[in-house]
Amino acid sequence: MIQPVPETRHPAIAADPTTGRFHLGGHRVIDVDGDDAEAFLQGQFCNDVAALGAGRAQINGYCTPKGRLLATFVLQRRPDGFRLVLPDAMVAEAFVKRLGMFIMRAAVTLRPRTELAVLGLIGGAGSCDGSFDALPDLPDALLGVTDAGEVSLVHWHDDPVMGARALGVVARDTVGDLVEGDALWRLADIRAGLPSVRVGTMEAFVPQMVNFREIEAVSFKKGCYPGQEIVARMHYLGKQKRHMRRFVATGEVSDALVPVPGDTLGQAGAAEVVDAVRTRDGVELLAVVRIGAWSDGLSLGEGAATAFDATLPYAPNEPKEAEADAGTGS
Repeated sequence: MIQPVPETRHPAIAADPTTGRFHLGGHRVIDVDGDDAEAFLQGQFCNDVAALGAGRAQINGYCTPKGRLLATFVLQRRPDGFRLVLPDAMVAEAFVKRLGMFIMRAAVTLRPRTELAVLGLIGGAGSCDGSFDALPDLPDALLGVTDAGEVSLVHWHDDPVMGARALGVVARDTVGDLVEGDALWRLADIRAGLPSVRVGTMEAFVPQMVNFREIEAVSFKKGCYPGQEIVARMHYLGKQKRHMRRFVATGEVSDALVPVPGDTLGQAGAAEVVDAVRTRDGVELLAVVRIGAWSDGLSLGEGAATAFDATLPYAPNEPKEAEADAGTGS
């Protein structure tokens, strides 16, 4: 059995982005098949599974009845079902156990694919055998998939410095001695404003808190799923008081003060860390922060650097008055 990769206090940048490909050892692959797979997943996940066309992928999430995200993942539609790629092994284990409880008599098969591994691909067509050449220019929220049997490639959110990115799923026995690149991938996701639920943040955030609305990872029209009423109420009634922001801290930061997912920062827990990675220049992180609490930065600890608000590729949406008058939806 594949053992979960433990969370480290300060993930280090170990991979060389010029190599083009590296192993994402913390990621896990789960396939969902069966005649009832689409209907079942549509009633469980917060994004619109039924709207996912052939050869496409989307960012999606699984909420508790209280509307808190238990897991985040990339969902691919495949010829014979669906594939999920989750960024945290321990979260994936909890996710499979909980989702499996609700299959009951549905014609659905939930298959953790421990024989498959996930690769990160960075740097353009040459880094993944030309596969990028066949991928169209798609909106980030509707990601293109190249699928060939057990192998699949998802064109991911590109990094302005590192270049084009893709998630690849391959047979584990083909990984060989590829360098481990989880921290590098996490850094690129932080810069893109793409959240991931990890062990320290399971059941911590409603989708809107981690900007699921902005990256089109939640649907307000698809109908019911666990926690939908709470998520819809926050959307339509404008009760959201926390948004995810990106922060960059430069200067000396001791290992003990580099935050991990779930750590709180600022006065009276003004911010909760979604993810953080140490870089050569300091620390970069995503944190869910109370409105108005990010303007002066966030201290990482006594005598440590201060993390200041940095630019995201998008601006957090604020509820519109017209939406507040629309009710809670179904």
